[in-house]
Amino acid sequence: MPAFITFGRILFAVLFLYSGASKLFGIQATADLLAAKVTIPAVVAPYTQQIEAAVGMPFMQLLAITIGGFEIVAGLMISRRPSGLRKTNMSGNSLAHRTTWLRSDLISGISRRPTTSGR
Repeated sequence: MPAFITFGRILFAVLFLYSGASKLFGIQATADLLAAKVTIPAVVAPYTQQIEAAVGMPFMQLLAITIGGFEIVAGLMISRRPSGLRKTNMSGNSLAHRTTWLRSDLISGISRRPTTSGR
């Protein structure tokens, strides 16, 4: 049984490393995806403009770099030691859920309910 757990942990780490590397190698594509799906609230917009001016790149690109870097660090933490596994899994799972939420069109499928005619 420990061999299956170790194998699963290695696969989970590889998944995070691959996902983070693909985001970092395709920063513009990731930034375009984020720009299409994520809206910055008006309350936070002045701060993002200050960050853009300080860094010299659009905020969505900076967000894409941050997400890719987090996924690589999470993959390394999972592969490095089991004690960091729980914390990394909690934050990594929330990141995976948000990524799935942004990339898929689940909401439009849920909101379409069949209508009953003749009643």
